[in-house]
Amino acid sequence: MNYSIAGNVVLSILLVVLGFFYKDSLKEQERLKLQLTLESENTSKLNKALQLQNEAYKELMVVKSESPPQKQRIEKVFIKDESCKAELEAYKQLFKELAATPP
Repeated sequence: MNYSIAGNVVLSILLVVLGFFYKDSLKEQERLKLQLTLESENTSKLNKALQLQNEAYKELMVVKSESPPQKQRIEKVFIKDESCKAELEAYKQLFKELAATPP
Protein backbone atom coordinates (compact mmCIF):
# COMPACT_ATOMS: atom_id res chain seq x y z
CA MET A 1 0.00 0.00 0.00
CA ASN A 2 2.86 2.30 0.80
CA TYR A 3 4.41 1.72 -2.60
CA SER A 4 1.22 2.45 -4.50
CA ILE A 5 0.78 5.85 -2.79
CA ALA A 6 4.42 6.74 -3.45
CA GLY A 7 4.05 5.54 -7.04
CA ASN A 8 0.91 7.60 -7.51
CA VAL A 9 2.63 10.69 -6.06
CA VAL A 10 5.65 10.20 -8.33
CA LEU A 11 3.39 9.66 -11.36
CA SER A 12 1.32 12.74 -10.44
CA ILE A 13 4.44 14.88 -10.12
CA LEU A 14 5.74 13.49 -13.40
CA LEU A 15 2.42 14.26 -15.10
CA VAL A 16 2.46 17.83 -13.76
CA VAL A 17 6.02 18.37 -15.03
CA LEU A 18 5.15 16.87 -18.43
CA GLY A 19 2.00 19.02 -18.60
CA PHE A 20 4.08 22.11 -17.84
CA PHE A 21 6.51 21.31 -20.66
CA TYR A 22 3.65 20.41 -23.01
CA LYS A 23 1.93 23.73 -22.24
CA ASP A 24 5.14 25.62 -23.00
CA SER A 25 5.63 23.70 -26.23
CA LEU A 26 2.06 24.52 -27.30
CA LYS A 27 2.71 28.24 -26.67
CA GLU A 28 5.97 28.03 -28.62
CA GLN A 29 4.22 26.24 -31.48
CA GLU A 30 1.50 28.92 -31.59
CA ARG A 31 4.12 31.68 -31.58
CA LEU A 32 5.99 30.02 -34.44
CA LYS A 33 2.77 29.63 -36.47
CA LEU A 34 2.04 33.34 -36.01
CA GLN A 35 5.58 34.26 -37.02
CA LEU A 36 5.34 32.03 -40.11
CA THR A 37 2.06 33.68 -41.12
CA LEU A 38 3.51 37.17 -40.74
CA GLU A 39 6.63 36.28 -42.70
CA SER A 40 4.53 34.74 -45.48
CA GLU A 41 2.48 37.94 -45.75
CA ASN A 42 5.64 40.06 -45.78
CA THR A 43 7.15 37.85 -48.48
CA SER A 44 4.08 38.19 -50.69
CA LYS A 45 4.09 41.99 -50.23
CA LEU A 46 7.78 42.16 -51.12
CA ASN A 47 7.26 39.98 -54.21
CA LYS A 48 4.47 42.28 -55.41
CA ALA A 49 6.63 45.36 -54.84
CA LEU A 50 9.54 43.72 -56.66
CA GLN A 51 7.30 42.83 -59.60
CA LEU A 52 6.07 46.43 -59.84
CA GLN A 53 9.63 47.71 -59.66
CA ASN A 54 10.74 45.34 -62.44
CA GLU A 55 7.85 46.50 -64.63
CA ALA A 56 8.87 50.12 -64.03
CA TYR A 57 12.46 49.29 -65.00
CA LYS A 58 11.27 47.62 -68.20
CA GLU A 59 9.33 50.77 -69.10
CA LEU A 60 12.46 52.86 -68.57
CA MET A 61 14.63 50.72 -70.82
CA VAL A 62 16.13 52.53 -73.78
CA VAL A 63 15.45 50.96 -77.15
CA LYS A 64 18.17 51.22 -79.73
CA SER A 65 16.91 53.17 -82.70
CA GLU A 66 17.85 52.41 -86.23
CA SER A 67 20.60 54.49 -87.75
CA PRO A 68 19.55 56.87 -90.51
CA PRO A 69 20.05 55.59 -94.03
CA GLN A 70 23.38 56.38 -95.64
CA LYS A 71 23.35 59.31 -98.03
CA GLN A 72 24.34 58.60 -101.57
CA ARG A 73 26.68 60.90 -103.36
CA ILE A 74 25.38 62.27 -106.64
CA GLU A 75 28.02 61.86 -109.28
CA LYS A 76 26.31 63.22 -112.39
CA VAL A 77 24.03 66.26 -112.59
CA PHE A 78 22.22 67.47 -115.67
CA ILE A 79 22.98 71.16 -116.23
CA LYS A 80 20.58 73.06 -118.44
CA ASP A 81 22.64 76.21 -119.04
CA GLU A 82 25.41 78.39 -117.60
CA SER A 83 23.20 80.00 -114.93
CA CYS A 84 22.30 76.58 -113.57
CA LYS A 85 25.97 75.67 -113.49
CA ALA A 86 26.80 78.75 -111.41
CA GLU A 87 23.94 78.00 -109.05
CA LEU A 88 25.09 74.40 -108.72
CA GLU A 89 28.64 75.51 -107.90
CA ALA A 90 27.26 77.85 -105.22
CA TYR A 91 25.31 74.99 -103.64
CA LYS A 92 28.36 72.72 -103.72
CA GLN A 93 30.40 75.36 -101.92
CA LEU A 94 27.64 75.85 -99.35
CA PHE A 95 27.42 72.10 -98.63
CA LYS A 96 31.20 71.87 -98.26
CA GLU A 97 31.18 74.71 -95.72
CA LEU A 98 28.31 73.13 -93.79
CA ALA A 99 30.11 69.78 -93.68
CA ALA A 100 33.33 71.41 -92.45
CA THR A 101 31.73 73.23 -89.49
CA PRO A 102 31.31 71.14 -86.32
CA PRO A 103 27.77 70.88 -84.89
